[in-house]
Amino acid sequence: MRRENCVGVVALAAALEYLNGLGFKDILNHERNLTEEIVNAASGEGVTFYQFASKELRTGIFSLVLNRVPSNLLQTILEYVPHTC
Repeated sequence: MRRENCVGVVALAAALEYLNGLGFKDILNHERNLTEEIVNAASGEGVTFYQFASKELRTGIFSLVLNRVPSNLLQTILEYVPHTC
């Protein structure tokens, strides 16, 4: 038996309507500005960022390495840190 997720469909429609009202280009630009602020604030503080060289190709997703911290230790720490999102 197949059940429809009516509440989910209505919520998705409302979210898309809200995002359309904001404008996807404005959202992308805001995301890029936030990413740039994070990278600028943390650069030179023992953090290496990996992202596209071209700003037009950048999004809010990036890779980073905490210098002098083994990746397996960082993974363990992040697994046990309470997440707010």
